[in-house]
Amino acid sequence: MGLLDFLKNNDPSDLISTKAENTYLMGRLTDAEYRIEDLEESLLEVSDAFDNVGWAPLEADQVNEMSLSTVKNIAEVARAVAAVNPFVKRGVEARVAYIWGNGVEFENLDDATEKAITKNRKSLFSSQAYAERERALATDGNLFTALHRDDFSAFRVPLAQIMGSISNPDNPEDVWFYKRQWKTKTKNANTEAEKEVENTLYYPSLSYARSLEDSGKSLPKRWGKIGVDQRYVIQHDSVNKQIGWRWGVPDVTAVLFLAKAYKEYLEDNITLVKAYSRIAMHIQAANKATANAASAQWTNTPVRDPITGEMSSTGGTVVTGAGTAINATGLAATQVDFSKGKSIAEGIAAGLEVSLDVILSNSSNSGEGSTLDLPTLRAMEFRQQLWTISFQELFEFWGDTDVKVTWRNIDEDETHRRIQSIQLAYDGGQLFQEESRKETLELLRIVPLKDGLPVAPSIVAAEKAAENAEKVAETTSVVPGQGRSGSVGSVNSGRGQVKAAVKKSMVNK
Repeated sequence: MGLLDFLKNNDPSDLISTKAENTYLMGRLTDAEYRIEDLEESLLEVSDAFDNVGWAPLEADQVNEMSLSTVKNIAEVARAVAAVNPFVKRGVEARVAYIWGNGVEFENLDDATEKAITKNRKSLFSSQAYAERERALATDGNLFTALHRDDFSAFRVPLAQIMGSISNPDNPEDVWFYKRQWKTKTKNANTEAEKEVENTLYYPSLSYARSLEDSGKSLPKRWGKIGVDQRYVIQHDSVNKQIGWRWGVPDVTAVLFLAKAYKEYLEDNITLVKAYSRIAMHIQAANKATANAASAQWTNTPVRDPITGEMSSTGGTVVTGAGTAINATGLAATQVDFSKGKSIAEGIAAGLEVSLDVILSNSSNSGEGSTLDLPTLRAMEFRQQLWTISFQELFEFWGDTDVKVTWRNIDEDETHRRIQSIQLAYDGGQLFQEESRKETLELLRIVPLKDGLPVAPSIVAAEKAAENAEKVAETTSVVPGQGRSGSVGSVNSGRGQVKAAVKKSMVNK
């Protein structure tokens, strides 16, 4: 029976009628108090655990999302790890290569958009810009691009400069304004004195500015005491968001702890190797004199570390007397197995959605690595689709709604197989000669030296054969003579058949 049921089913006079019942009630109340205390302690432990990881919401309106301050803290660590940890760095760079390595093409551009692309090539449309934008999503989870509303200029806003946002009261995901805070540093040309000014502005989101324009409204001049920038809007690209979240989460987040664990695992193994290699030779002497002689004979000048200047502690020799023995711990330096941490490396690969061979640079499986596994391929294609939407949104902001974004295949066949495929498509009539030439030149990375289309060797050979046949036909006598039955046909007729054969072989060439 529960405590509430006990109170409901008993009259108060009955509760105090006997000492036994009163003692029972007090015991139940005491037990309930202990249970509540245990529950509160458990909740505090859970809350502390989330606080330590950095997942606890910091504000009341952020209870359902990862806060901006937490995202920034993760990004700070993720940037450092992606720069110095070789396994995370290789995983991130592999993602960049898969997604952007074969390039992206824009078709149906109008003149204004082409000029805008040229104007923003360095920051938005170069190979370096593509790689930097992809790394930003990997380490920051968010990419902010400020787009000028009139002159097609743009610049990238670092995550560190974003201090908050203002959203639709009914939909936190619908961000109206981003709060940007940055410092302007100037130097006096004469005195070289530096001056630093802190700036704070709200920038409207691209979608909100567009909705105001569609409804015939203009942007507010200020929001509270802070001004609203009238020149630029913010395009916000993000990844790994969940429903209701305003901020993306870095790709590297999933592997931060595993990267640290794998680093420590390798360091521990290196320590073991050094420990096992301290003694390389053991000499056991029968008496002290022999030991001294052996020691003098085997003692070498200690080697110093060229960087730290410390004496080397590996490869030493130990000399003991007849009654002293040094026993090995069971392993030699060469027996330390670094591959035991493979499961940790697999976790890093899974978190970054790349293969284990990529993380460990496994050249032994280079033949297998030429083809991506299906989950990795689909993950990279999905990221390309996100970038496609981002590009289309940008071009639409510039007034060009007909641009087609095309990506080349991520997982391509080997060169000779692809050339064979092009040749088969050409021979089968699916490709024109211009198309097959363009694809082949790009595949072989050859810059054409001449304009126009070269003549295929088969056609040259056919034309040469036709010329030879004509010469033979012209020099062959067709006048009947003694022992000859006469002409076997018209010379012109034979020549026409040869030309017809040549023309037939040149169809679609």
